[in-house]
Amino acid sequence: MNNYENAIVIKGVTKRYDGFMLDNISFEVPKGCIMGFIGQNGAGKTTTIRSLLHITDIDSGEISIFGMDHIKDEAEVKNASLWCLMNCLSMTFLRQRIWLRYSRECIPNGITAFTLTTSNASDYL
Repeated sequence: MNNYENAIVIKGVTKRYDGFMLDNISFEVPKGCIMGFIGQNGAGKTTTIRSLLHITDIDSGEISIFGMDHIKDEAEVKNASLWCLMNCLSMTFLRQRIWLRYSRECIPNGITAFTLTTSNASDYL
């Protein structure tokens, strides 16, 4: 699983629905990069993500995640994706704990140091 250059590779993916078609999209996300989807409603963001995780079947094209085929290696892809998600959630939890500690220890000292009253301290935060 470590011998891959791109975390995500989508080549010529097409998915047809009544009234909508994700038409021949291709892109790569290099290993170690972060990518976000932005676009108007109906642009295909959710369909692309559902296709990546094989929640929905694509009509044509190829998808690989972490160097693995998204259908043939579906269980391993989903396990690896879940690990990434849990790792991100852990970082969010860690940032929240750091902020809570900072807010409990540093903000009251700042209020005292700058002679702020608790009633007007929130104006400076």
